[in-house]
Amino acid sequence: MDTGNEYLEALIPKRSDFLQELRKKSALPDSYAPIIEKMSEQLLVTMLHILKPKRVLEIGTAVGYSAILMADNLPEHSEVITIERYKKHADIAIDNIFKVGYEKKIRVVEGEAAEVLAWLDGSFDFVTQQKVSILNFCLKLSDFSEAEACSFQTIFCIREWWRTMTR
Repeated sequence: MDTGNEYLEALIPKRSDFLQELRKKSALPDSYAPIIEKMSEQLLVTMLHILKPKRVLEIGTAVGYSAILMADNLPEHSEVITIERYKKHADIAIDNIFKVGYEKKIRVVEGEAAEVLAWLDGSFDFVTQQKVSILNFCLKLSDFSEAEACSFQTIFCIREWWRTMTR
């Protein structure tokens, strides 16, 4: 192993065959969407195991990898609602969700997050998002929901945001 990250990534438990295949596809040069980094993935899974949320909101579905990962690690009768603005990605995610049989546990909503959140009902125990560019938007969700945690898919996003805020 060349780096500490490689060592830590080697400690992460293997995911389902389906998720491993999605990760392989995302590494191809003509990949159709990004997948959560392995270290961030493990942080997300750890947070889910600690908090045991019943209702999760994900902003940025891509191909559904994180939504499926969360559904794999949530308590029984939990729900993931995931918002995706690109129809192509939403369609791929829906297809992937059906392939693993989670169509009753994961709901994909196509549209811009701000517009969807204006009419989306209910509160959430956990909120997660894909890009640092919507970090401040996610932080404002505390007025919209009763989320106990706001997870950021890339640990480095928090670090970069903190550096920006403390300069």
